[in-house]
Amino acid sequence: MTIRESFSLGVITQTVDVGYTPVGGSQHVIIDRDTVITDTMSLRPGDAVEFRNGAQLLFGPGGQPDWRGTPVDTWADDGLTQNLGRDIRFFGEGNIRFLVGSRVGTIEYVELDVRPKLEPGFFPLHWHLMGDDSRGQEVIGVVVKNSPNRAYVPHASHGISFFDCIAKDIAGEAWWWNSPAFQSQDRSDNTNDLLVSGCLIDGVTNSAGSANARRLSAIKLISGVGNVIEDTVARRVRGSRGSSRDCSGFHWPEIHHKQPLSWGFNNNAAFDLGCHGIFTWQNNGQEHIIRDFRSDGLISHGAYSNHYEYIDCDVPGYIIHAQGWSVTGGHAGDIFVKRNRARGIVTFTDVTVDSLLIDNARNEGVVPITLVFIGTTLTCDKVTYQRVVPGTKVIINGVECVQ
Repeated sequence: MTIRESFSLGVITQTVDVGYTPVGGSQHVIIDRDTVITDTMSLRPGDAVEFRNGAQLLFGPGGQPDWRGTPVDTWADDGLTQNLGRDIRFFGEGNIRFLVGSRVGTIEYVELDVRPKLEPGFFPLHWHLMGDDSRGQEVIGVVVKNSPNRAYVPHASHGISFFDCIAKDIAGEAWWWNSPAFQSQDRSDNTNDLLVSGCLIDGVTNSAGSANARRLSAIKLISGVGNVIEDTVARRVRGSRGSSRDCSGFHWPEIHHKQPLSWGFNNNAAFDLGCHGIFTWQNNGQEHIIRDFRSDGLISHGAYSNHYEYIDCDVPGYIIHAQGWSVTGGHAGDIFVKRNRARGIVTFTDVTVDSLLIDNARNEGVVPITLVFIGTTLTCDKVTYQRVVPGTKVIINGVECVQ
């Protein structure tokens, strides 16, 4: 069975047996038109697939990847050490899309340096509305780099696991799927049981067609249940033009606060951002637990009322907008309390706190907040009051500070 018989490709520079490509093999497949795969596509070390004219590689019913690159160390040292080369390469102008009915296959140690069309739905590696057909798919040691339109997109495709993958110099969030309309409870676009483990996102700018980078992030923690991100680092999130206000390494977005939003968040980090380590803007009662997060950027926590718990996190500071959440253990640095629009309590327990600045009447803040510190290093002489909503309280180890 040859590539020509299997794939109906537009141009092939060499015809070899698909199932028995030798190590160091010489497949160089050129795809210059949309091409549908309906059986197994095998690639081995030394093989390359070149896209031309914006062509798509589409896996239809029965289609299955069998891509087995050579295992390598991918990254280390919080992302400062990177190995971006792989011995199976996809490059050129095009993209890969897995459709309903395609089969779970092997995607290991592959490099994608591709340029999709700058249109919705065209992404380097895209699982499109597969539902449970994608369950069990593992993506291991893959690099997506230089993409003008995101990197990994498991859109309404459940149960996919990403291990030791890299997204390098990407426009738009590295992992992403469609956001619901504001206040929508429609779950048809949600992705469930996703795992992102030991991955690196380095270099993110605003997505194609976006006028600015407001609330840009390396990854948005968007709607679905049973999703987990762990041991993952985000670096260098910056807008390429316009505002970078409220950008972050990791983001729980406002638009999802009427959706199920279940993420395990463990041992992640964010550095060299030029903005926040974490930004959240939620109004709901869902529980979110963030464990062992490290960053040189602040945690900016809004909007008005929600239920988050930060455990053993090490950050230079928190910006407080919302109430109803807590911090336990770790280093909280300098805490800034800004505009408050909901009454409630924020609690810090057994945390190293360097200072507290309250300016919560700024920008039309009208609601007092109570901050409770238990077993922390903060003392009342390290609390600074600027524009303060009447009724705002700071209580340290049971004693209220006096302005």
